[in-house]
Amino acid sequence: MISFYKKLFINFHKHQFKIKILTRFNLILPILHKNNVLCHFAHIPKCAGSSIENYCQSVGINIAFIDRAFLASPAAQPWNVSSPQHIDGYSLSRLFPIEFFNFGFAVVRDPVSRIVSAFKHQIIQKKIPEDTNLSEFIKQELNNISGQLGVYDNHFLPQTKFLIPGMSYQIYKLENGLNNVSQFIDSKFQNSELDKKILHYNADRSKGLINPSQLLIDDQAMDVLKEVYKDDFIKLGY
Repeated sequence: MISFYKKLFINFHKHQFKIKILTRFNLILPILHKNNVLCHFAHIPKCAGSSIENYCQSVGINIAFIDRAFLASPAAQPWNVSSPQHIDGYSLSRLFPIEFFNFGFAVVRDPVSRIVSAFKHQIIQKKIPEDTNLSEFIKQELNNISGQLGVYDNHFLPQTKFLIPGMSYQIYKLENGLNNVSQFIDSKFQNSELDKKILHYNADRSKGLINPSQLLIDDQAMDVLKEVYKDDFIKLGY
């Protein structure tokens, strides 16, 4: 039955049937399709996910299950608590069985660097007050929000939660750059445009808005962070 649905999905693409969703931006989800290959890209917030999705589109890979207007132009009755590209792995597994995909991959990031980036992003988006201190935010909020789906569009959800349980993933670390990621994508999807690079999409716009002292993490806050993201540190090798 699963192979039937996969063939049906691919045949829809072969015959160029298209479903258009009217939003301010293109609809995309972390499911990639090209040359009869289906992949789950686990888009972990603040780990170059948008840059990778843009790269995939630039080399002709079809992308589904992402809506960059999910927060800016919400639907009258949202179907999920987070934008589709930031959906957690367990929720996605209820929609797509593991056997639906040929493979999966993800880019991860040092949990400390990631929370600093996520914190700055939320201040820029005016979701967190500008004068908030990161250490106090961690001590007062992280324990609660890290376990709640949809809060801050899952920007503070542990990275391991974005992986479909029981599925194997090729894991890349952001700290090592993205060249290996583009080479992996090109190889798996048989891309011919091998000279393209993954360009940075979300540039840091926090300069002048956030005082560097706000981003310091004291010992007590670090203890909280290490406990909340314990699986990320251990399972992802940080």
